[in-house]
Amino acid sequence: MGYYDSSLNIPVPMSPIPTQVVRFFDNTVEHLDLDGENVFHVKFAGEERSYDVSPMDLPLLLSSGTMRGSQIMQMVISVLMHGDMLLVDELENSLNKRLIQTIFDLFTSQVTNPHGACLIFTTHYPELLDYLDRTDCIYFMRRMKNGKVDASKLSDLEPRYDIKRSEMFLSNQFGATAPKAAEIMMLRNYITHRLSADSGQ
Repeated sequence: MGYYDSSLNIPVPMSPIPTQVVRFFDNTVEHLDLDGENVFHVKFAGEERSYDVSPMDLPLLLSSGTMRGSQIMQMVISVLMHGDMLLVDELENSLNKRLIQTIFDLFTSQVTNPHGACLIFTTHYPELLDYLDRTDCIYFMRRMKNGKVDASKLSDLEPRYDIKRSEMFLSNQFGATAPKAAEIMMLRNYITHRLSADSGQ
């Protein structure tokens, strides 16, 4: 089983990253090699020179999204090969929806997932709900008034199929999934009051 916590600092790679993986996240990378002395050689398209950097300095050349995405994708490939399970906390961090949709597709296709590998992830990005076909594999984690955390399966909440799940989530139709209008107004009034008080000093 693999686990990736996206709240950690940018991961420092200590093993080769296939160019095909890196180019999925940054197509300006022409090639990326790691030599026997643990030095990365990075060549960008349109540039004659290549950059020789240590694993610690690689994040200076590649974005956090490329670094995190490449690390996650290598774990994805590993679990797909072995039919294992991958846990990713806050999958959406530094990745756009198209990249995440591709990861979903890798797990839902029998061609790329012949061994039944499983992806379990948390997210604060409700739009990702619209990419998932099944409702019995989606859980909402909500803190209830008694202080306990409730895990509710989407299929048990009788969702409407004529409205996007993300819209239902943001409109609070599942309960305690988004701030209510009164809470938003309370915050706005507080900020307005603070600004008025500061300007009066």
